[in-house]
Amino acid sequence: MNMSSKLTFMSWNCRGIMSSVPYLVECLKNHDVDICALQEHWLRRHCVNVLESIDSTYSSVNPKCVDDSYPEAFKIRMEGGVTFIVKSSIVKYVESIDIEDTRITGIEIHTIHSENIYCFCVYLPASSKPFEHFRIYVERLYDIYMIYSQLGTVIILGDINAKVNGPRSFNSVRDKRSVTFAKFLDELRLVSLHLQSFGEGNTFTFQSYESGPSTAIDHILISKDNISLIDSARVLDDHSFNVSDHHPIIAKLILDNTVIADTETIIKQSKVSWNKAREKNNLEDFSFATSQHLWGVEIPSLGCSNCDIECYYSNIVDAIQQAETETLPHKTFVKYLKPYWTHHVNALHENMASKRQQWISCNRPRGEHVIFQEYKSAKRNFRRELRNAYQKHMQETYDSLEKDFDIDQKRLWSFLNKNKKSKSCLSRLIVNGRQCSTQDDILDGWAEHFESIFKQNTESEPVSDKERAITKTVEVAHKDFRGTFYNNTKLNITVNEVEKVLKCLKNNKASGLDNIEYEHLKYGGNSLRNHMTKLFNLVCYNFYSPKSWKSSLIVPLFKGGKKCKSDPNSYRGISLAPCIGKVFDKIIDLKLELKKTTNAFQTHSKRHISSVYRVYIHHSISMNPFITILKDLEKL
Repeated sequence: MNMSSKLTFMSWNCRGIMSSVPYLVECLKNHDVDICALQEHWLRRHCVNVLESIDSTYSSVNPKCVDDSYPEAFKIRMEGGVTFIVKSSIVKYVESIDIEDTRITGIEIHTIHSENIYCFCVYLPASSKPFEHFRIYVERLYDIYMIYSQLGTVIILGDINAKVNGPRSFNSVRDKRSVTFAKFLDELRLVSLHLQSFGEGNTFTFQSYESGPSTAIDHILISKDNISLIDSARVLDDHSFNVSDHHPIIAKLILDNTVIADTETIIKQSKVSWNKAREKNNLEDFSFATSQHLWGVEIPSLGCSNCDIECYYSNIVDAIQQAETETLPHKTFVKYLKPYWTHHVNALHENMASKRQQWISCNRPRGEHVIFQEYKSAKRNFRRELRNAYQKHMQETYDSLEKDFDIDQKRLWSFLNKNKKSKSCLSRLIVNGRQCSTQDDILDGWAEHFESIFKQNTESEPVSDKERAITKTVEVAHKDFRGTFYNNTKLNITVNEVEKVLKCLKNNKASGLDNIEYEHLKYGGNSLRNHMTKLFNLVCYNFYSPKSWKSSLIVPLFKGGKKCKSDPNSYRGISLAPCIGKVFDKIIDLKLELKKTTNAFQTHSKRHISSVYRVYIHHSISMNPFITILKDLEKL
């Protein structure tokens, strides 16, 4: 399912669901909210049922209510209650995260082309509660973040009940809560969005009744590494419908043309981790499995039909894909594996996770209990080593930059450009004067643009004598070629030629729509090479190639410079064709190289020499005036 290029989040402590419904509905509609994190002082199950009925375009996901453990109780003294309200169009792509708590709930948003997004709605204990209660929840939030930040992008939304500093607001009062939460933010490198320089609206989110103090205790938190994904963040102004003393926060996340999909689609689109396959010696298993699946594939006879070639090629592709699924490991998003995440840090993290599981299994004892002290000690050791590893990495980076500045500035600027954060998402495209802003419109715009470039001339024109002669020549050549194909060893494609081309292929290249990469062909074994040779000879003999070889994925690549990013002509279309078809092209190209005879003065087929260069040399020797006029031809 395609989404718009931005995902709109909202966080709000409504204090009371029943009285806040009118303002909630208005906010969801006016700001086109995709995901709303809702907190309530005493959220009960019947209130969640009301949420399900207020708007058919939204659904409540993974609510945590204070009366879940006491459904028949009339009064509940325990505070808490959190839930997500998700737009119905994306609900089926959202999965609940099981957290046993009435103050924290989470959801996972599945995506294809980027990391999954993990959202956590939190309502931390208010200042009227003991500080120890608040500290325990901060530690719990820390553990949750450390687990899910390994898997994707984490966003924390909710009523934190602690003051936070940022470029737009500085809190001079350093109470225990603020100090504790500041350490939490610094250690995890999190920032509050509406307090950043790009934030809009008020900096405070809580206005006490009866002209009390105004403070910023509600936040949407995200890692500094992902700050470039944020398009905007703002605190909504007070409204006559708002009966809560908290103001909603709206933030828009740039999806970078992300496509949301279900889990099965994600598995199909995942790439093979060839490094892991080499480390675990899976390549021989893959080669053997490929041979097993190709064992029963019937090879068409010479002069078979085009349908037989299509079926034969499809069987080869299916055999490779089945062998991959059975034997090869796949890549997973591991963004937490930053340069400073060493093996020692990873070992301490695993030890901390193990101690935490023991602590949880013993009903979370505290105080001087041995299990609790072991868990706390493991956590301290992990945090200390993580800080030391990060500081060491940054110091090495600074030393390297200083050294490169004195010795090799090219390497320095290459490093800076590589690590520079930039917003690469295309949020607007103008095609033939029509502005495309949503994801579907942008995709349609790209399709219209490339169709206009590659369209065929459909106007009926009389066939000329020259065209008839060309058609007849091709038919005669086709007939003669079939008769001499297997008798002429220079025309026949051999296994050695296929193997020679496969050895020269580079790793880590993009695949076509079938997700088969060069590595699949290189490590597929002798049986796969034999079948590829048979397929290529059938293609040559029948003058017919599989239709999928002509189908490719076009990736628009920005040409750079100061060109307008909303103009499709500022992009170069890169075609990702099937790798098996590209191997065939390389073999044919090698055969043509042997037959090619060119004049020494022709430069079109010579490397590092251009026609302009030849003309320049000629006129320079003749001492003639020479003027170069370069024209930029966009498209015909």
